[in-house]
Amino acid sequence: MINLNVQRSKQIKFGIEISGVQLNDIKGAVRLMHEGIEYGFPIKIFDGKILVEIPPLENVIISELRDRERIGAKLEVIAGDIYLTPWEDDIVIEKPIKVEATIQEEEVVIEKIKPDIKAMVLSELELKPQKKDIKADNANITTVSTAEKNPEPFDIVLKKAKKDADSKIKEVERKDKRKKMSKFASALQGGDGIDGFIR
Repeated sequence: MINLNVQRSKQIKFGIEISGVQLNDIKGAVRLMHEGIEYGFPIKIFDGKILVEIPPLENVIISELRDRERIGAKLEVIAGDIYLTPWEDDIVIEKPIKVEATIQEEEVVIEKIKPDIKAMVLSELELKPQKKDIKADNANITTVSTAEKNPEPFDIVLKKAKKDADSKIKEVERKDKRKKMSKFASALQGGDGIDGFIR
């Protein structure tokens, strides 16, 4: 009995005794029968031995092969007009487990990577509260006038400035007039008359 892996090729070697015929005249084949179909594989004669190579049966036999299934096999030899079957036996099928996976659908998953930030203390420094110089602070305090607190509109300020300017002009004119009158009176008293006032 021969065990045969359906996924691998296998070489079978037969030892025979041949007499009364030339080796070149011998032809033959190993034949397998499965579900009413016969498959033949030719033999080769080399150095007094018969060699036959059986390819992977899963590529040859049409019907489904089952694991540990038995298939009838025989060696046929034809020498001239003579037909012989010097060997006949069963072959046990070995069918290893075959698992195939195909991609049905691809999905791209985008993973958001969160930044990993770590911090560590390098040094520690205790800060003492600073004392304020109250006197120095008081020396820099300035009094804010009522006008700065409550600023007046520009037109009101302009009117006040114009009024102040008019008052100063009138005061200058009054002083000038009094000065001229005083000079005129002095001229009259000195007897110079109008000529003295003009000078």
